[in-house]
Parts: sequence; C-alpha cells; structure tokens
Amino acid sequence: MASQSKSISKYFVWILLGLLIIGLGGFGASGLSGTMRSVGSVGDRDISIDEYARALRQELAQTAQQFGQTLTFEQAQLFGLPQQTLSRLVLQKAIEVEADRLGLSVGDEAVLEQLVKVSAFRGSDGQFSREAYTFALENNRLSEAEFEDGIRQETTRNIVQAAVVTGNVMPSVFTEKMIDFLLETRSFTHVQLNEADLATPLQEATEAQLQAYYDENIERFTVPESKQLTIASLDLTQLSEKMTVSDEAVAAFYEKQNALYNQPERRIVERLVFSDAQSADAAAAALENGTSDFDALLEQRGLSAADVSLGAIDQSFFGQGTGAAVFNAELNTAIGPFSDDLGAAMFRVTEVLPAQSTPLEDVADQLRQELALELAAKEVDGVSAQAEDLLAAGATLEDLALETDLVLSTLSYHAGVAEGLASDQAFRQAAFEVKSEDFPELIRLDNGGLAALRLDETQAPRPQPLPEIREDAMKAWRVEALRKALLAQADDLKSQLEAKTVRIEEIGGMLRQETGLNRQERPATTTANVIERAFELAPDAVDVFDDAGQITLILVTEIMAADRQSELAKDIMQEITAQLSDGLSQDLFEAYVGQIQARADVSLNQAALNAVHANFQ
Repeated sequence: MASQSKSISKYFVWILLGLLIIGLGGFGASGLSGTMRSVGSVGDRDISIDEYARALRQELAQTAQQFGQTLTFEQAQLFGLPQQTLSRLVLQKAIEVEADRLGLSVGDEAVLEQLVKVSAFRGSDGQFSREAYTFALENNRLSEAEFEDGIRQETTRNIVQAAVVTGNVMPSVFTEKMIDFLLETRSFTHVQLNEADLATPLQEATEAQLQAYYDENIERFTVPESKQLTIASLDLTQLSEKMTVSDEAVAAFYEKQNALYNQPERRIVERLVFSDAQSADAAAAALENGTSDFDALLEQRGLSAADVSLGAIDQSFFGQGTGAAVFNAELNTAIGPFSDDLGAAMFRVTEVLPAQSTPLEDVADQLRQELALELAAKEVDGVSAQAEDLLAAGATLEDLALETDLVLSTLSYHAGVAEGLASDQAFRQAAFEVKSEDFPELIRLDNGGLAALRLDETQAPRPQPLPEIREDAMKAWRVEALRKALLAQADDLKSQLEAKTVRIEEIGGMLRQETGLNRQERPATTTANVIERAFELAPDAVDVFDDAGQITLILVTEIMAADRQSELAKDIMQEITAQLSDGLSQDLFEAYVGQIQARADVSLNQAALNAVHANFQ
C-alpha cells in the first residue's frame, strides 16, 4: 500500500498507455447532445464525460486482455465494470476534495518528474521527447494542461494516501501470540485400536440383536419415494461397438490429422520489431559492443518477454533466410536484425522443441473408436427420426423396442440411483419431471444416446424387509458393534493410564510416537485429527476419540513453548508483522476514504451515464 505513494499510480499510466496502444481517439462525446458535460460530481469536482468514457474503455481493454477475448458491453455490465469504474472515479474525486480542504498539491517539478518516466514519451535515444509527448496527446485529443493536471491530481492523491498508510505497525502482542501458537511443539504417543486388539472377540449378532438394530435404524433401510419407469433407450457407446471401420478409413483419418500426430521441430521465439532499419541497426550495435542486451531493449521499450513472444513456431513461419537463421541460432542469444513482415526485427530463441512423430499403429485403435462413434452418431440420428415418427403416431415404448434399435428396460428411480442410465443428467432431469399422464417423448442423452420413458407407478417411501437386506444390515450392525466395543476398551485403558497402572507401550494396538511436532507438520503416520487433538490436551493428559472410524488413544508427554528468539521465529515474526501492518493500513485507508466520501456531496447524472453507455453498445 505504502509503495503506491512513491510514484504516479499504475492506473493513470495505464490509462495513457491504453490510449496510445488501442487508439481510443479521446472517445469524445459524439452522440451526446445538449449541455451534458459530466456524469457526476463530488463536491466541486466534476467527473467529465470524456474522463469516465476513457476510464471505462481502459477497464474494458484490460479485462479483454485478462480473458483473452473482447467482452460485449452487456457482458461488462454483468461483471459490474461500469459500476467499478464509476466507484473508482468517485473515490479519486473525493480524495481530491479532501486534498483541497487540507491545502495539498504538488508543483510543476513533481509533475515533470513523473512525465519523463513514461516510456511512451521517449524518443529513439531513450530520453524524454517533447515531440513524442505533444504528438501522443494531440492524437488522442488530450491537451497538455489536461494531462498534466491529471498527473498533478494523481500525485496529490498519493500524498494523501501515503499520509494514512505509512508508518502503521501492529502491536507486537499480536505477532507474539501468533508465534506462540505456530511454533509451540508437543511430543505425544497415540495408539490405534483394531478388532485384533479386543480383549473379548466380537461375536456375531443374534437374531434379536439384528432385529433391534434394524428397528432402531429403520431410516437407513428405507427406500425413498421412487418412480417405477419403463424405458426405451439406445446407448451410443454400445452401438459404436457394432460399427465396422475399415483400415483404409482409419489411415485416411490419420492423414487428415497428420499435423496433430507429426509435428516438425519448433522453437519458442521472441521477436522485437523496430520502427525503422536505423533503430534496429543501432540496437544490434549496442548488443554487439556489450552496452545493452535483449532484455534491456525490451525494458527500454516498456515491453515484457510475453509481449514479444511468438510462441512455439516451426521454420515455415518465416521466410527462407530468416527462418534458417532463427533455427540455427544459439539459445537465449539475440540475432538480427532481419527484414520481417512487420519491419526490421531482432529475434531470440528461448527453447527448442524437438520434432514429434506418432506412428499410425500407436493410435489406430483410438482413431477406430472415434470413427465408430461418428458412424454410431449418424445411426442414432436415423433411429431418432424413426422413433419420433412412431411416437407421433401413438406407438408405445414396447412398439419402439420391436420396430427400432431401442432396448426396453425398467428402473425403480429415486435421487439415490446413479448407475447406468441414471448417471446421465439429461435422463435424470426427464425422470424427475415425468408424470403419469405424460406421453413418452424422445430425449437426447448427454452421451449422445436416446431414451424415452414412461411413469408406471410412484411408490411411497418404504422400509426394505429385513430378509431382503439381511447381509447389509449384518455388516452395518457389526461396524457399530465393533466401534462400541473398541470405545469401551479404550475408555478402560484410559482409566488405567491415568492411574499409571499400565504404560501406553504395553496396551497393544498400533503405537506411534511423535516428538517435537508443531501444528503445521503432517507426518505420514499421524492424521491431522490426532495432531489437532494433541494440541488441545494438557501435559500427561490422556484422551480417547474416534478418528474417522479409527478408535485412538492419545497421551501428551511434553509441551515445548515457542522459542521467540530462534531465527525461524524472527523470520516468521517479520513476515507476520508486515502482513498485519499492511492489513492495518488497508483497514485505516478504507475507513478514511469511507469518511471522506460520506462527507463529500456526491451527485450522479444517470442520463449522462446512459448516454455514455449507449456509445459502447
């Protein structure tokens, strides 16, 4: 936060660069008639129509760059970009009003200092150029006074912001408490009890016990309301397995996708284009005599490696001479200049991607399956048309199964059924919506198949008879009985450990010891639940708990307080202090701007806003 006060904010510079790069032409107020000149005001500060339009256009450009595609204005409105832009401008104007109230401003020297830092205003020698500056502003319908006033206001806003966010330090008690929490360590022993550790082996359930468990947990064995469906369906994958695909068709399909399976050697290449041959030659000379390098040339132009990357390309991308030179260049060594489609350019190869070749034999089965699916899809289209005609003529699902390739089946469907057809979302939606009075309709499944269904009956929730689910009920009873038996034995062992009549190493089970473990460590032998429980206990305390189905005994043997003087503690304390202080500064700044916005008289002109928005549509 504080660093933003040291120079003109990125927002204003990007506004300018955006104007120069994407050619906003000042946007202007074309189409806006009458006396409207502003979209709103904050105190005595107007938000001009041009100012809002430029800021909104830049917001749209940055968002398009982020998403990799241009958003329509309707999409931008869904993302809230106009509101964000307007809120930012209102905030800026509110700070300017506050600066006026405080009598703050900056002089011409401060404005000039920021001007010369803008790379877009530099000439070929890398120095500030009055001609480039004037041309850029005139080309975008900005006066020098307007632009420089923007810099003056932005710099003044940064002064106000810096006064709020600089020098805020969170009291040390916060960081000390966090260090104590993070770096405290504990040594403990934990034992996991299993069925083999039971003193008395678990017996099988008697009929009375099983019946009692069934009655007590009847909801576990109750089928929810379900629909009894009759279905006529055609599975695309199963149909494709019946398709015959010739070797010739597979070979032709492979050749059609040859570029996918056989790629020539490629290079990751960066291209830096110059405005003229003289500039390119001067740059090449600087590289030759060692006074500059490729990265320095990029920095001088305000570019990053990503800005000039051509990506992975093969030699055919270039003309004959340039291509040969680039593909024979050493890695990370600039070459050129060469004549390119965009003018004189220098190139740098950053990575070599070897040629790749996948023979037909390696992908023949995959290609055959793809072709079979295509053939099956065409077959499905034919069956679909036939089935639609039959249904329109009053055919039943049984008729469809007799006269088409659709297969008849039944299903007891409810929300818990998710296998087979019920795994298809289109089928699930149709099954959810179907009513007894509905005539069957053909639906296209998500997997490309077909289905039509009929609701024969809706069954109310009903318990499954115990004899039908006896095996499942027995398994469930056994899991619960084992859990109770292990917990009872663990509680007995806990009492013995607390009375010190037995040592934890003597109680059996799977024993593990951890020494000097902090809260963040995760050894492979110890779960997060065990570690969390260990840090909740006092020294020499014993506890029993169910760790995700595993009955566990835990004994804390030692608690070591955090060493605040260790190098690790000092590093963490420094980082935490910085984060907390930044958070404090952010909170203070938000509270401050909230107050000044509340004091400022904010007025918005919705008609002007609508008119600006209309120019974007």
